[in-house]
Amino acid sequence: MKKLEDDNSESLSGMKNLTAQVNNLLSEKETLQAEKALLEDNLAFEGDEASNQVQSLMDEVNTFQQQLKSLHIQKIKLELQFERKK
Repeated sequence: MKKLEDDNSESLSGMKNLTAQVNNLLSEKETLQAEKALLEDNLAFEGDEASNQVQSLMDEVNTFQQQLKSLHIQKIKLELQFERKK
């Protein structure tokens, strides 16, 4: 009888320890899931920011290309005027 009581007590103690470990792991899982969600949000935000920066730079490049084209046309016109006056 004493042996059964000791075994039962040992089993209950083991179950309590395992239950505590499970609860700790569940708590850690929730924390990690919250951190993951936060990181995903940050990543999405940074991705949007990067896309906006790329678009802004592309717009700037297009503006410079248009200015360059305009200056090139101006140069040709001035060269023609110069040739006529020569």
